[in-house]
Amino acid sequence: MIRFLILLVSISPFLFSADQFKKLTLEERAKYKMKIEEVYQKFRTDGENNQLPDFQFFIKEAEKDLKYTNALKDFFNFEIKEENLQAEFERICSNTKQPEILKEIFGELENDPNLIAEVFVRSVFARRLIESYYYQEEKFQKPLRDKVKEELKNVKYAMDLRDLSGDYQETTISKRNKKGGYPEKNVIKYNEFEFENFLNNLAKKFNYDDKNKLEIGSISKVIEDREGIRVIGILDKGSNYIKICSSFWKKKRVHKWWEEVAEKVPSKLNFKKANFKMPNLRSGSCRDDSWYKLPGPPDERYDCAGGRIISNFIVWGGKNDEEVPLNTGFIYDPSSDSWTEMSNINAPSARTEFSFYIT
Repeated sequence: MIRFLILLVSISPFLFSADQFKKLTLEERAKYKMKIEEVYQKFRTDGENNQLPDFQFFIKEAEKDLKYTNALKDFFNFEIKEENLQAEFERICSNTKQPEILKEIFGELENDPNLIAEVFVRSVFARRLIESYYYQEEKFQKPLRDKVKEELKNVKYAMDLRDLSGDYQETTISKRNKKGGYPEKNVIKYNEFEFENFLNNLAKKFNYDDKNKLEIGSISKVIEDREGIRVIGILDKGSNYIKICSSFWKKKRVHKWWEEVAEKVPSKLNFKKANFKMPNLRSGSCRDDSWYKLPGPPDERYDCAGGRIISNFIVWGGKNDEEVPLNTGFIYDPSSDSWTEMSNINAPSARTEFSFYIT
């Protein structure tokens, strides 16, 4: 019996119990996050291994994971519990598009489900929830919502939108090469199918079930999404064209908000006993020459730029379906099947139909 116990200890030096997580220091978390980044670097598409950031960078990232966890509880009344992390663990393993990367990450975390859940899964989950909750939380979005509501009290016709504090824009959509199309230059040209589809989608924003109900001077309902709040008006229309205007109030981005509150958020956690189970890891990655619809936070956009960096995919800029340019971007991580928003602090101005080069 004694020999058996000695053998058990000797082959399990790296397995963490739930109680040992209370002793996982910030430096240890940072060390494991650096190991995770080394795995991602290994899978760079250009085959190069760029120099990793210094260790202090990973200290800050590890601290941010803990702060995000506390912020979810303090600001959004959501406490991350064992069952939440276990569910996220299973989602990642089931939905991953790069199981080969996850396998190596798990190996760097000793293939211990407790350590993986605490260091890797917590990071993905907390960051994903912070971004989602911030843009929905009433106390953070209420000031802008109240401002828009107050300004709209004096708006009766579409042309009144130009006098509001939101970013004002006019756009003309015309059928391509059709007699009776809009006579001005610099209009957006759609084929017949695109034009009809645009009108049908536009009608929904006016709470109409028929595009023929769109009338000159009318104003849409208030439209809110992750980017901001907007109202659309009809300035002119004909059988083959429509001229719309919009007033758009941008929301404060989550990264800007976090800069303002981060110092007030504690980075210490009181860990409770947990016993995570290793989910089955998806055996295959994406199939070649096939499309997948990915759920995620980026609002629908067009004419944006996209590119792959290391093993992630970036989407930036473009325009919404009212042709309003955007200066926001998102990063998709196929290994964890998750989106995170890029900071737009000091970002370029909004733009469409452009390209970028990743260095």
